[in-house]
Amino acid sequence: MPVPADEELTQPRSSLEEFFKSDYYAAAAVADADAQNVAFLELAKKLFNEGKDVVTRDSKGAVNNEARVERYAWYIVALNIAVKSGDNELVGKISESLSFDYQITSYELSNQITRLRFENVLVYSQGNTPQFLDAWKLLFQAALTNLRISKDAGNKIAAVQQLDLMNKILEQLQPKFFLYPDDKKQLNTTLGQLHGECISNSEGLLQNLHFELALKVLHVAKRIAITGNGKSEEAEADKFIAEFARFPKMQRDFEAARLNVGQAANDPKNNSAQAIWRILILDEWTEGLSFLAKGDDPTLAAIAKDDNLATDAARERNAPLSFDDEEILAKQWRKLYNANDKDINRREISLRRTTFWYEQTFPDLTPLKRRETEQMLKDLANGNP
Repeated sequence: MPVPADEELTQPRSSLEEFFKSDYYAAAAVADADAQNVAFLELAKKLFNEGKDVVTRDSKGAVNNEARVERYAWYIVALNIAVKSGDNELVGKISESLSFDYQITSYELSNQITRLRFENVLVYSQGNTPQFLDAWKLLFQAALTNLRISKDAGNKIAAVQQLDLMNKILEQLQPKFFLYPDDKKQLNTTLGQLHGECISNSEGLLQNLHFELALKVLHVAKRIAITGNGKSEEAEADKFIAEFARFPKMQRDFEAARLNVGQAANDPKNNSAQAIWRILILDEWTEGLSFLAKGDDPTLAAIAKDDNLATDAARERNAPLSFDDEEILAKQWRKLYNANDKDINRREISLRRTTFWYEQTFPDLTPLKRRETEQMLKDLANGNP
């Protein structure tokens, strides 16, 4: 069944919360924490079972729209209270019923449960944040995972909601709440872990072409570093931000060039945009070099033409390039890289092609010469021409 719209749920949820208000307040008033959780659990079970008893189809099998909305309302209110009780088994059962009865994905449910858990921890952690550090850490990690899954599923709104939740969690992880040395140490350890996970996930988002979201996650990583006064971590985040900042523009330029390819096939600027995207993002070197040879960068165009001529000739002969030709191309690309150009895209293209052609020479090198060449490539990758 379709998931009810928010406006459909307003009235039945309000009625349910009013009808069970006294039960909820009675559970909340229980002084002992464990006993309180049990009271919330029993209330959640009661609501869940009531929801399962709602008959959503008539005698002919057609969906009763009012009953469809009402059952969903029972389930959602029950889920909210089950999360508050801390009983993961019941949370899982309600989630299964929601997934079975309604057209709701697992990541949408996970997003909703994470938000409910955030609200729950926020209430219970007031005035005692250090005791809930692990809970905040787990919530942040869940929100980060949900963000990636939501974006991969094409749900940009859900991804941004999880990003917002991550920032709200960071507001609870401020040094001012951690007064004692041991607490501060634990906080810094946690912040370091979350920083690393943000960096790692941003790279995953980049691989899936989610450039703008990757940048936003990197800015969260930087915020974490600043919170923990981690200078090296902040520098790392800044380095990735500077590197990733070029990708959204690269994507826009490519899309514009692709749209104009029919009208402006020989436009050097369009050709360069196509080349950069195909080489650096899609790893399509044959097509990429073809566009690069007709691009607006004379230096890259010249070496791309040489590269194309050599590989085309080898293809016509149905034989690999000779060792001498491979070495000539490797040295040409290396010379371009060693020029220490400040254009990041040009440096990356030249480094990748340098590496490619030197690796083609490996079978014909002596063991010592191969070791020397491998070391040289490592040095180039580390920025030491």
